[in-house]
Amino acid sequence: MTEPRHDLLREPLIRLRSADGATVAATLPGVLARLGTDDVIAFPGLQPHQFHAWYAFLVQLAALASHRAGEAAPRATEEAWAARLSALVGGRREPWMLVVPDLALPAFFQPPVPEGTLTGFKAPTRHPDALDVLVTAKNHDVKMARVAAPSPEHWVYALVSLQTTQGFSGRDNYGVVRMNGGFGSRPCVAFAPGPHWGPRFRRDVEILLGDRPRLLAGGYGYPPEGGLALLWLEPWDGLTAIPIQRCDPFFLEVCRRVRLQEGDGGIVARTAPSRVKRIAAAEDTGDTGDPWTPIRLSDGAALTLDGSGFTYRRLHQLLFGGEYRLGAAAQVRPTDGDALLLVARAMVRGQGRTEGLHERAVPVPAHIRYRLGQPEARDALAALARRHVEQTATVDRKVLHPALCALLQGGPETIDFRDDRTRRWRDGFDAAVNQRFFEKLWEHAEIEDGLEAERRWAELLRELALAQLEDAVRSAPVPATRRYRAVAAAERVFHGALRKHFPHLYLRSERSTDEPVSRA
Repeated sequence: MTEPRHDLLREPLIRLRSADGATVAATLPGVLARLGTDDVIAFPGLQPHQFHAWYAFLVQLAALASHRAGEAAPRATEEAWAARLSALVGGRREPWMLVVPDLALPAFFQPPVPEGTLTGFKAPTRHPDALDVLVTAKNHDVKMARVAAPSPEHWVYALVSLQTTQGFSGRDNYGVVRMNGGFGSRPCVAFAPGPHWGPRFRRDVEILLGDRPRLLAGGYGYPPEGGLALLWLEPWDGLTAIPIQRCDPFFLEVCRRVRLQEGDGGIVARTAPSRVKRIAAAEDTGDTGDPWTPIRLSDGAALTLDGSGFTYRRLHQLLFGGEYRLGAAAQVRPTDGDALLLVARAMVRGQGRTEGLHERAVPVPAHIRYRLGQPEARDALAALARRHVEQTATVDRKVLHPALCALLQGGPETIDFRDDRTRRWRDGFDAAVNQRFFEKLWEHAEIEDGLEAERRWAELLRELALAQLEDAVRSAPVPATRRYRAVAAAERVFHGALRKHFPHLYLRSERSTDEPVSRA
């Protein structure tokens, strides 16, 4: 085969589920057009870990094309989007085609190969998931080679995911610049008008276009105009890096040398190592002005999520802790509607493995959305959130843990607080808090009396901790001869610690608080 194939601008290669429930195929310009009319409910071929890569690609591409066309609105017809995308590449077709046999020319997310040969590239793979970012070498969790009969659509998603979110994966296999080091991740922390693609897409395209002046003045060194935008247009021999100062603020990067080929058996991918990262930044911390990435203030490092995911503590730290600068998409705007959705996503990357895809969506009601947009009200909300977190830690460490130790140790005269057997029930308590934290925080924010808000949260913590202690009484291995002694000691320690650290609970209801733990 000598002719380029699979043109994203002209061929309907991407399946989507429309608002009427039908599954249709669309061109890339058609996808952008439908996002402007709320006619995209889902992309059936998109895998969960590819969601943010694909979404960020669409938003950045739309912002790039709109800026270069002098347009500010993210709504346009399919024909208009096709013209804008074509203009981005000087009218050439190859940059939007999946398979381009001429190695001197770019293909979609595939830079030209200056050597003119694929000698030195790895053996071909027929499986898009083998090209993707998941570490599946041991065939654990997510199986290898799952896509047995891939379509061009599968290759589109795999290329976007690889080239815009991959990290370091061994010698001469470098990751993207939009993460903190090779073992970081490209996270998403943002507000959204709701769960649907279209409104969120339009909001974020407008945010990028409005944020452009700040990015240009923010010390990143981006040129005002003429910066490199689609990095797969530039030839790459694997030996040279592009300074980030040559890039457009909305640049779409590539981090690996890849070429797709097609024969009688379908599309195959070949990859080659590189001696350097494709984009060179002064500090390899991931601070590029990405609208979805929180940046740690102490060292300018992009958020690297750990395996615990987006817990209430992590989200509290990001929203209210003062340790991170949130990206533009996580800023409440005057034009936002009455209610928002806090969206958080990240795939945690480890050495030679992945540690989970973590996602969380927290509804933000209207009264909280307005508080977040007002500095004084936001500070008051942050103070309340901090007190709730502190109360939770007190119940965990100074109430539940000692009571569990007393139970598990059979009611000893002296409790050994180093007992780590309590972790199962403490984790259960933490998980229960995690489910209720923001719902109750938003509710308590409407209480004018701060002490009353703290009391209500403490009451809930007591209930959740008591449930874990009761579970331990039912299931923990306690010697039968010391069972009643152990349970009595656990009750005494639990309620004594509550009375010490939360005396206001007992002022309200001595009887309800001191009900005994079930011995069932």
